[in-house]
Amino acid sequence: MLLAEAIKQLPDRAQEMVRLKFFEDLTQAQIAERCDLPLGTVKSDLRRSLVRLRLHLEGYQDV
Repeated sequence: MLLAEAIKQLPDRAQEMVRLKFFEDLTQAQIAERCDLPLGTVKSDLRRSLVRLRLHLEGYQDV
């Protein structure tokens, strides 16, 4: 699975945040609480992670 491979390329903390956000459907505030991180850190890490995923998946399109 292409997306799973792209997620594995992220740092461990970023992988966890992506999993919590998109697979467990937690809010950013819930992720911050669960990971014991400031909300701003969660927001910026998720943003960076999504940019990395988009770059990794660039060039692929739905068949």
